[in-house]
Amino acid sequence: RGKCTPLGNFSCLSSLFVLFVSCFLFASFGFGSFPAEVDIPRGSYHDSMFWGSYRPGIYFGMKTRAETPIMTGLMWSTAYNFKTLRHNCRHEDHLKKYGWVMHNGKDFGRHEMIDPQLNGKITAQFVKESPDHEFKGSWANRIRVQKLEKSAQTESLSLFYYAVFPEACEFQKIATKKKGIESVKITGNCPDVGDFTLWMSQEGEAGLPTSETQKASQLKNYQFLGMNVPDTESWNLQGKIEQTLLLSYQNEVLKHAKRKGEKGSNSHPQTIATLPNTMEKNSNVFVFQKLSNLPMTMDIVFLQHQGAAGAAEIQANHLSVYLNQLSGSSLTERLRERAEDFEIEFDKKFHLKEAQGFDNRVEPMARSALSNMIGGMGYWHGESLIFEGRGKEATVRPAQSLFSCVPSRPFFPRGFLWDEGFHQLLVSEWEPELTMDVLRHWLNLMENTGWLPREQILGEEARSRVPVEFQPQHRDHANPPAFFLTFDKLVRKFEKKILKAERNSLVFSDGDNVHSSEEKRQILIRSDAELNQMFMFFQDIYPRLSHWYAWFLSSQAGIREHTYRWRGRTKDHTLSSGLDDFPRSVNPSLNELHVDLSSWLAFSGSVLGNIAEIIGENPSTFRQYSGKISKALDLFWDDNRGIYSDIVNATATNVLEYSQHVGYVNLFPLMLGLIPNDSPRLLSTFKYIEDPNHLWSRHGIRSLSKSDPFYQQGENYWRGPIWINMNYLLLSSLKRDYFSGPYEKDARRVYDLLRSGLVNNLVDEFQRTGFLWEQYHEETGRGSRSHPFTGWSALVLAIISELC
Repeated sequence: RGKCTPLGNFSCLSSLFVLFVSCFLFASFGFGSFPAEVDIPRGSYHDSMFWGSYRPGIYFGMKTRAETPIMTGLMWSTAYNFKTLRHNCRHEDHLKKYGWVMHNGKDFGRHEMIDPQLNGKITAQFVKESPDHEFKGSWANRIRVQKLEKSAQTESLSLFYYAVFPEACEFQKIATKKKGIESVKITGNCPDVGDFTLWMSQEGEAGLPTSETQKASQLKNYQFLGMNVPDTESWNLQGKIEQTLLLSYQNEVLKHAKRKGEKGSNSHPQTIATLPNTMEKNSNVFVFQKLSNLPMTMDIVFLQHQGAAGAAEIQANHLSVYLNQLSGSSLTERLRERAEDFEIEFDKKFHLKEAQGFDNRVEPMARSALSNMIGGMGYWHGESLIFEGRGKEATVRPAQSLFSCVPSRPFFPRGFLWDEGFHQLLVSEWEPELTMDVLRHWLNLMENTGWLPREQILGEEARSRVPVEFQPQHRDHANPPAFFLTFDKLVRKFEKKILKAERNSLVFSDGDNVHSSEEKRQILIRSDAELNQMFMFFQDIYPRLSHWYAWFLSSQAGIREHTYRWRGRTKDHTLSSGLDDFPRSVNPSLNELHVDLSSWLAFSGSVLGNIAEIIGENPSTFRQYSGKISKALDLFWDDNRGIYSDIVNATATNVLEYSQHVGYVNLFPLMLGLIPNDSPRLLSTFKYIEDPNHLWSRHGIRSLSKSDPFYQQGENYWRGPIWINMNYLLLSSLKRDYFSGPYEKDARRVYDLLRSGLVNNLVDEFQRTGFLWEQYHEETGRGSRSHPFTGWSALVLAIISELC
C-alpha cells in the first residue's frame, strides 16, 4: 500500500518478498479457500455444558451457553449499608479472600468469599443433574452465610439473588404483595429450556431491628423487584439495583423524619434499604432480597420440566417432590458426594502426595489453582471492534461466541489468545474434553486471512471492563501462537495412549499378517472412545490451524529468509509479543528480527507436522519449514555474549547488530526445546539463568537481567518481575528435553533449584494473602498486580506435579 518509505530500497524489496512468501505459503498448504468452521460437538457433552458458572466477572452466578442467555447472580451487603453491595469481582471490595475451592468443570463447584466488613463467610455452591437424568437441565445453588468470629461484632445480612431471562420468555403471573412475598416460585417458558420453575427456600433468623416506619414482620418476607430490561442491557444490573435501593432508603428516612417532626435528616441508623416490591409489566428480570442475621442458608432450584418424566406440565403435588429432591437434606448429600468425587479425582490426576520436595502446605493452593482456573471459564456472545486506521471509526465485527478461561476475574474477565494456550496446559490434564471444546471455539473466531484477534472483547459487558482505546483489534498484529503448546501436549498424550493400546490390545494375534501397521493403528483408534475423540478433534482443527500458521509465516515475515518480526511495535511496547514492555531496540525498525517469534514458529511447525502425520496428511511441508526456521535461529546467536538475542539491524553486511538486553526473550530457543541437548550453547545459556546478577533469584527467574539499565524501570511489567508461565515453560523444557545428553547434570541442577524456590515462594504468598498473583517481585517474592490471578499462575500445580 502506498509508496516505499525512506528506509531504503532494501525495505522495499523486503515488502515484495513478504508478498511473494504469502502467495507461496497459501499455495503450499493447499488452501484455495478459507477452511470451514470447526464443528462444536452436540449430544450429551453439549447438553451437560449448557448451564454453568460461566460468569467469571462476578462473584457467583449461573449462565447458559446461548446467544441470549439466562443468567442468575448473587449480590450482598450489610443490612444497614447498601453502599457496600458486592457483585462484580473488584479489588475495591477488599474481600479478605474469594475464589473456587472446588470446581470440576462440568456439574459441581464450591465458591468461598470472606467479607471482613460483614464478619461473614459466604459459601456458594452449585450442582447439576446429568444429561441422562430425569431432571436433565436442572440445577441447584446453595448459599450459606456464617459468622467468621463468634466474639466479634457481626453485621446483619442483606442478600440478593436475581434471575435474568431473555425477552422472548413467557411467565405465569407471580402473586405479589406490597409487604413482600413469603416464598419465591417463578414458572415460565424460554426458547432454550422450555418450561421451567425457579424456586427458593431459606433457613435462618429472618427479620431485623428497624426504624419505626419499617415493620419487622414485613422484613421476614422476600422483598422483590421485577423489571422489563432489553436483552442488550440485562447484564448491567448492579447500577439499577443500587439506584432502586437508594430511592427506597431516602423514602424511609423521610417517613421517619416526618414522624418525628425532624428536618434535614438524610440518614437513620436503623433504616434498611429494601427493594420496592413492584413488578413492571412484562418483567423479564427478577430480583429477590432476604434480610437475615447469621447464620443463614438459602437453596435455589432451577427445574426444567421437560426432564421430569418427559412431561412439560407437572402437577402441583408432584412439583414439591421434585423440588425437595434438589434442596434441603437431599441437596446436602448431593453436594457432599460431589465434593468427595472431586477430591478423589484430583488426587488421581495430580498425585500431590507423591510430589517430590514439598509438604502438605501445597495442597490448599494446588486445589485452588485448578478450581479457579476451571471455575473462571466463561461464555460470551457479541460483536467486537476492528481497528481500521487512525482517525477512522472501528469496524464492528459480526457477533461470535467464545468459551474460554480468563487470566483474572477482577481485572481481565475475558479471553486472551496467548494466555489461553497456557491455561489449557493445565485444563487438559484435568479434562481433555474441556480443552478441545475451548480450542474449537477459539479457532472459529478466525478471519478468512487466518488472523486471530489476540484479545476477545465480545459484547457490551466485556467492553465495559476495557478502556475505549484498547477495544479495537489490529488485523496485522499477532500474539504468540501458544495454542501449539497445548496441541503438543495433546499429541503426546495421544501417542502415549496409542502405544499403551498397542501393547495391551487383544484385537490382533501375534501372527496377524492381514493388517498393515497403519490399518492396525486405525482399528485401535476407532475401538477406543478417547483415542477416537482426539483423532476426530485433530482432523477437525487441522485446516484452520494450518491456515493460522500460514498467516503467521506470511504476515510476520522478516527481511531475511525464515526469520520473523512482530508487527505493531512501538518504542516502549511490543504488545503483540505478549511481553508488553520488555525492552527491544531503542527505535523500531523494519530491519529488526525477533528471536522469540522465530522460536514460536519453529516449534509450531513441528507440532503441526505431528498432527498432520496422525491424521494421515503429508507432514513434510510443516517439518521443512520448522527445520528451516530452526536453522535460521543460528543468525540470532550472539557469539560475543554467548546467548540468543534479537537482531537490531539485519541489513548489516559483515557483523549483525544484536540487542544487548537479556531476559525471557533470549530464552525462547531453550524454553521451546530448540537447542540440541548436546550443544555448548545450552551451557552458555544456563550461565545467564544461574547468575544472580542477570536472571536468577531465589523466588524464580526474572523477566529482565538485574544488570540491564531498563531493570525495574518504566511500567516495570516485564522488566524484572517473575512470571509463572515463563518459569513453567523453562522447567517443562528442562525436564522433557534436557534430562539426557552431556549437560544433563546442569539441566537437573537448574530444574531442582528453580522448581523448589518458585513453588515454596508461591506457597508462602498464598498462605500470607490467600491468592495467586499476576506476578511476583524478583527481590522479595511478594505477589503484585492483579489478584486472584488464576490464569497461567495456576500452572504452579503442573510444576508441583511435574506434568510437562
